[in-house]
Amino acid sequence: MRHVPPLLIALSILANTPLRASTPPRIVVTVARSAHAGPLTGRLVLAIAKAARPEPRLLLSPRGPALFAIDIDGLTPGAPAVIDGQSLGYPRQLGELPPGDYFAQAIVNVYELVHRADGTSIWVHMNDGSVEFFNNAAGHRPRKRIRHTSGVDVRRLSAPDRDHAQPDPIDFTRYQMTNIYTDSNAFTVPSGPFTSVERGFQRTTDGQTVITTRELSRFEAVLGSHGRSGYQLEAWEAIYGPVGADGYPVPLWDKLTGRIDHAVASSMRDSGYDLRAFAERRWPQIGAQLVGKLHFSAGDMDDYWLNLAVYRFQDFLKTTANPHYEEDFVYGRPMKGHAWHSDTWANFIRNVAAAIKAAAPAGENTAAWSY
Repeated sequence: MRHVPPLLIALSILANTPLRASTPPRIVVTVARSAHAGPLTGRLVLAIAKAARPEPRLLLSPRGPALFAIDIDGLTPGAPAVIDGQSLGYPRQLGELPPGDYFAQAIVNVYELVHRADGTSIWVHMNDGSVEFFNNAAGHRPRKRIRHTSGVDVRRLSAPDRDHAQPDPIDFTRYQMTNIYTDSNAFTVPSGPFTSVERGFQRTTDGQTVITTRELSRFEAVLGSHGRSGYQLEAWEAIYGPVGADGYPVPLWDKLTGRIDHAVASSMRDSGYDLRAFAERRWPQIGAQLVGKLHFSAGDMDDYWLNLAVYRFQDFLKTTANPHYEEDFVYGRPMKGHAWHSDTWANFIRNVAAAIKAAAPAGENTAAWSY
């Protein structure tokens, strides 16, 4: 499948024309036949920035350009695709942009029809196996059929030593700042009978919130419908959560309201992805296999509050019996963030290699493993 090249245009929003209710803002995008010869299905994303360079598409992030998007279904070359006041926008709607001169760039995240093993068919971005985001993807390799898998089975806790450094949430009562089982809303925390405060998603090491969960959720909703943003929250949902009747992941919470779907939360736990809950439930069967094999490290001011779930896992291990096992937890203090590591990467690799050799089957010649 061919890549649709992005288009960069200059855009001027005037205070006395487009922003008036009688003349709502409207931007028309067309795809030339030379860019894509046939009908086009995907997500049209319009990035609007205050400068032409770097290209707006290359700056996509929750703190990057303003974004506006619509799904396109079988769009023919030359046919108009319209971004207007009804199109979902981030951080706000198109009509709410302040007056000024902007540079706009249209990008199409091209989807392919995929027939899943469960009989459903979905439209998704398929690449060549590289780790890449759609805004700078070189192209897509067609695929015929996929099965719904989770990739690495994170529930196999009985394998040789596991080092967990800055792990994504391993206890879903601390899904960053949210308890997905008891909280009703992912965006806000009640602070009084008539007040609430926003939940953070990312912070600095001195505690300043830089992205809220509400902001990131809306950002992902703009990038793709049906869980197709390819970003953090929806990556977790695609791996941990259930599949809907339409073949797409069921969201853990509504990306525009924050309302948590507790049935999804329960499914994630019951499928074994809440590692603390899984270990607690299965401790009589797996505890003996884990002794001496778990190693955790996290900064005490992890940018994404991931240290909170690590604390919870440590609290659980303190209560274990038959066998009782607490193992090692290393915390970076004071004010160590997500990039903190308890050791150098070189020593980490050496320690992992030593653990693998120590677990080698009897009679195995491990000399050839070192090269």
